[in-house]
Amino acid sequence: MTEKSGHDVTFQLKSGNQITAHRSFLASRSKFFEKLFETHQNTYPLEGLQDDTLQFYINFLYTGYPQISILPKPIDSKLIQILQVDQNNSLRNYITGEAVYITDIYLITRSIDDDIRKLYNLAIQSKNQSKKAINNSSLICIQLMEENTKTDCFFVDKTFMRRIDFFRNILDSGMSEAETGVITLEISSECCEKLIEFMYIGQISNISDSALLELFIISKQYLHCQELVHYCENNLSRIIQNLTPQVAVHIIDYFRDTCHAVDDLISRCRYYICTNFDNSREDILNLDSDSRYELSRLYFDYLKRKFKRK
Repeated sequence: MTEKSGHDVTFQLKSGNQITAHRSFLASRSKFFEKLFETHQNTYPLEGLQDDTLQFYINFLYTGYPQISILPKPIDSKLIQILQVDQNNSLRNYITGEAVYITDIYLITRSIDDDIRKLYNLAIQSKNQSKKAINNSSLICIQLMEENTKTDCFFVDKTFMRRIDFFRNILDSGMSEAETGVITLEISSECCEKLIEFMYIGQISNISDSALLELFIISKQYLHCQELVHYCENNLSRIIQNLTPQVAVHIIDYFRDTCHAVDDLISRCRYYICTNFDNSREDILNLDSDSRYELSRLYFDYLKRKFKRK
């Protein structure tokens, strides 16, 4: 295999071929690789493994899915030894045909899910730690800004960040952010936490309306991640069904001159404010003068149409 973008470790096989991967990713999921990488080499010879056997196990560590179709038979004894070091009896049983049960397959994928969730928790727990304290080249700092002032920061594994094209392009293009190890985003802390959750786990839990709106904007305009856009769009209906004066005003102000993808949502919010203007008055007063003028004009136009019909 040729070296892939972002891979930082190479395995030299007896066949003369090379397979590359992410050092931190493998070490976090395999005691065998964690021990192997203690020597801090760029290239590691792995005798006793066929090309497809090593590719099978690396694919498994990345995805949690045992792709038996690419595994050569008979099974390399070296792979069985690696599985013993990793204490992965479920996968060993599965590939050798010994005592294979549905629970074995569940434990195989569940163990990977648990490992990823642990890494996600570490990323969230890294909030506002110093880069010196983290001291891990496989992580990159996401620095949050609000009104030109630095707020929170998180340290995120580059491998997971590459799930989103926007970050992969930054990391692989030699941009200054890749050199400094710091990417600056003008989003809230909650929005960043949910973005990190998506990058690591592929799903989002317990997100507030305001963070959902933020996430929708950045995924639509900057990240260009359709999977994340679809998630946000599917959840916008929840906001529409549970509008409050504060949320309606916030949506109109937040999405003003932003994109046309939420025109229906904005129209619903404008109508809601017009029909609940007295309850929305306090929230409207907190807006800038242009927004206050726009909503007041909409309300008076609404009243004109209402009285004209009468």
